[in-house]
Order: sequence, then structure tokens, then C-alpha cells
Amino acid sequence: MDGDEARARFWEKKILLWEKTRYSALALTNPCAWTVRERMRLASRLLVTEFEGCRTVLDFGCGSGYLAHSIIEDARCAYTGIDFARAAIESARKRFEIYAPRIRFECKNVFESLREEGQLAVFLGLTDWLDDCEITRFFEGLAAKRLLFSFSDAEDTFAGVYRRYRRRVDGSFPARSYRKSEITAAAERGGYCVRSIIRSFRLGPGCLVIADKK
Repeated sequence: MDGDEARARFWEKKILLWEKTRYSALALTNPCAWTVRERMRLASRLLVTEFEGCRTVLDFGCGSGYLAHSIIEDARCAYTGIDFARAAIESARKRFEIYAPRIRFECKNVFESLREEGQLAVFLGLTDWLDDCEITRFFEGLAAKRLLFSFSDAEDTFAGVYRRYRRRVDGSFPARSYRKSEITAAAERGGYCVRSIIRSFRLGPGCLVIADKK
């Protein structure tokens, strides 16, 4: 089994349960869910405010499509969610069936879709699962004019606690974190200028980044 196949199987088993423990009503009592919910809340708000002029959105590592809820009422927006976990894609297609094909989902590796047409590329959580070669390849392959993405800050006060927690729950595929300088450099190698890094206590070690093509 190669690395991509092993990782796909890992997420196939994990993603829907992970989403349930983060976004369901019961997740309100789960302290491990608060930062993820805040990330989604802020990203959803930015789609409507900061990126209101972007009519085509690519969501890399979309899971079952929670971000798509932000734009379903705007008939001018087209959304494509991409994930290699088939269970998540099937769930997303059922949930948003009445909005197809304006809102659609594809089951494939994100690296196969980097050149797809899209004014805005969103990837929430994806960078935490890429190694150094993959993060460079990802940014250099992107064609979108604008980016909204997240990363875990290695220099955050609680970064050490977060890394230990991730190692315990993720097993064979532990998440990683970055220094701000590392994530900025990776974006710049792909031809992007980081305009803003958004921090919030409620995001924990997480950050949201806004970047534009140079």
C-alpha cells in the first residue's frame, strides 16, 4: 500500500466521525471541538465579506461540505469540494443534491485538482497533513487568484500540548505545525503574497491566512 492509499484509508475511516465530534450539537460540550468550530465560523464569515467578489470557490479537503453552507443562498457562486475520502463525498452529495451542479463534490486527490478553475481556493486543516515536499508542491501548483487557508502555529503558547494531543489521537498520521515564517515562505514560493494572518484566542494554535497571487 503506497502513502497516498494508506492516507486515503486513514481518512475514509476517520473523517465522518471526526466531523460529528466537531460540528454536531453534542460537540458543543467537547472542548476539543471549539477551535475547529471557530475556524469554520470565521472562514464562513470571510467568504461572505472578504471574498464576496469571488464567484468560483474550490474547497480542498472539503470533508462532507460544511463550508458550502456559507454560499448556498448566493446563486452567483459556484463551489467545488474536493476530498479523497469517498464516504465524505457521498455524504456531501446527498446533503447538497438540490444545489447541483452549482455546488458539486469530487472524490479525488487534491493534487489532481490544483489547476481547476477557481477565483478562490480554500483549504482548512489540509496543510497540517502535508510534508515539506507536499506543501511546496501544493502552493506551486495552485492556480486560484486568492487563498483562504489555515495552519497550526508551532510558536503558539499551547503548541506543545496540541502536538502531544495530536500524536495521541492520530496514530500513524500525526498532524504537524508551522512557524509563521515557514507558511509565508511556502506561499511565496507558489507566487502568493500573504496579506493577513488571523489569530484569535478561540482558534487555539490555529491561524487563518488570506493570500493573493502576486
